[in-house]
Amino acid sequence: KGAKLDYFVHWKGYPITERTWEPDHHLKNSPSLIATFHRKHPAAPRVIASAALRFRPYENFTTTTEKPRLFDWITNRFTDCGAKILGTRI
Repeated sequence: KGAKLDYFVHWKGYPITERTWEPDHHLKNSPSLIATFHRKHPAAPRVIASAALRFRPYENFTTTTEKPRLFDWITNRFTDCGAKILGTRI
């Protein structure tokens, strides 16, 4: 469920060639190392708890009290929707 987050780990006592990608659930015993990493790299992807996301109800910004109008490309003017369309262009 959701995106998978992996960390590139350099294991203490091992050479650089032994670095591995580890899923976040393998590093649950190292919360201080994870916190230090994210403090040093604030733009790095991270897991966000769903409780931290607040629900914002939908708000329609497109409603208007103005009467709908069409743009007539032949006359280069707006016309009321009640006006007939004079033609089309491709």
